[in-house]
Amino acid sequence: MSVDLDADTFADLEMLGADYDAAALCTPGISAYCSARDWSVSAAINLHPGRRPLVVRRGGYWLALTHGVHEQVGPYLQPMESDWGFASPILGTDTRVCVQLLWDALTAWESQWQVALLHGLTRGLANAAAIALDRRYRVVLRDGIRCQIASLEGGVDGFLARRSNALRRNLRRDERRFCAAGGTFDSITSARSIDAVVSRIMQVEAQSWKHGARQSVLASPRYRAFYTDALGRAQARGGLRACFATLDGRDVAYVFGGVLGDQYRGFQLGYDESLATFGLGNQVQLQMIRGLCAEGVQAYDLGMEMAYKGRWAERLQRLHTLVVVKPS
Repeated sequence: MSVDLDADTFADLEMLGADYDAAALCTPGISAYCSARDWSVSAAINLHPGRRPLVVRRGGYWLALTHGVHEQVGPYLQPMESDWGFASPILGTDTRVCVQLLWDALTAWESQWQVALLHGLTRGLANAAAIALDRRYRVVLRDGIRCQIASLEGGVDGFLARRSNALRRNLRRDERRFCAAGGTFDSITSARSIDAVVSRIMQVEAQSWKHGARQSVLASPRYRAFYTDALGRAQARGGLRACFATLDGRDVAYVFGGVLGDQYRGFQLGYDESLATFGLGNQVQLQMIRGLCAEGVQAYDLGMEMAYKGRWAERLQRLHTLVVVKPS
């Protein structure tokens, strides 16, 4: 069965439409936001500029990979975002059709790769693909990244009811103290300039513990370009969401991300370390959740598993990676 190429240049990726995002939302078990356009196209362009996109469509099913060459392993294929491994390269509702599309593409492109690293897969799709591909290639199934997901069902009251007594008590106390000190919140769903939003974020980041510890991902021009691009794409379709906490005329905390369908994906969060006693990270999270609940968003994807996120999330989403090696 032939595979028709829909995109093989970065310019072609700009042609991907809302139906690509719809396919991501309909694919069960994946990180939908990171598999859709905002995140994955921004990653392909800003994080992996040396690779060539290979994107195909068959009806409502998609396979989105990039092609590169490594000095040790030779030519390889990976999803459009592979720094973290959130993005699934395969979109579609029926596992059998997804596996067939993957088989057809890998065999048709066989001269172009030696290793294919397929991140962001559900366990069911990874198992089915491994069984099919093992007929021709050497396949290894590995655990991938894990994401923490919070349900927003039942609105703010429902969300808070699922939190611990200690967290609810601290949220109330810190909000009272911050507002009594003159603190305010600025929620953003559209912006005249994405660069201006990023500038505000970076001013806070310069005062955060991450900056002093040299752990700020936004300090990297590469990642800052990625997040700026992703925010711009979210803004273009109405999905931008950001919240700033402000005190004495300056921003002291931020959280930002994007909405797709009824899901929100958080990107980054930061706060002025000198004001840590106000619990500002929690405060902007809560303000963001209030806004999301008001518009009917049902799930908050907090991204990569971290200890502090456990207070906010109920569910752990486990993603998997297939390593496919062509026989020599």
